Amino acid sequence: MHRFLGSKGGAPKAAAPTLTEVSTQQATRIEELQGRIRKLDAELVKYREQMKKSRPGTASYNSVKRRAMQLMKQRKMYDTQLGQMMDMEFNMSNITMAQEQMEMTKASVDAMRVTAKTMKQAQKAGKMDIASIENLQDELSDMMEDAAEIQEIMGQSYGVPDDFDEDDMMAELDMIEDEIIQEDLMGSAPDVPSYVNSGAPEPEAEADDLAALESQMTV
Repeated sequence: MHRFLGSKGGAPKAAAPTLTEVSTQQATRIEELQGRIRKLDAELVKYREQMKKSRPGTASYNSVKRRAMQLMKQRKMYDTQLGQMMDMEFNMSNITMAQEQMEMTKASVDAMRVTAKTMKQAQKAGKMDIASIENLQDELSDMMEDAAEIQEIMGQSYGVPDDFDEDDMMAELDMIEDEIIQEDLMGSAPDVPSYVNSGAPEPEAEADDLAALESQMTV
């Protein structure tokens, strides 16, 4: 039955611990060993004080010394274990840092690949090759020149002779300016320049013509 299901019997193999789990166990073990060593140091200090108070060679002195030597051996053992555990922790820290660096490097490479793929798709979709962009720039430059030429044509004035004399026009403009200045100084500047009204009839002539028209209508 087990063979049919693909099992050879026995419990399933446990998954290997992760680096984080191993590092946590090592830190716990190191802290435990350091606590034991501190406890032994406190006991050794007491035994050392007792030995100072006892006379060497006596039974009490030898008993305390024998107990102190046993604790020293135990402390040496803990020291060795602590050194090994700290070396292992250092190695595991280096491995963890290397693993994290590898993961960051892989993530960076993956991001770069995705970015390159996206850029290629955008370049292909937009046809952003060098030749097409240069052609587009040339076309836009030609269109701008044509637009400027059209604007120049559309801006030409109608009804203005091509052979007008600019000097005559400037002299006439100076005369208009002088006339306006003189009228302003006299305080009787008309609403329009006098040259505009040069062809208009005088007020007295208008009154005579109106009276003549009225006499004709009454006859």
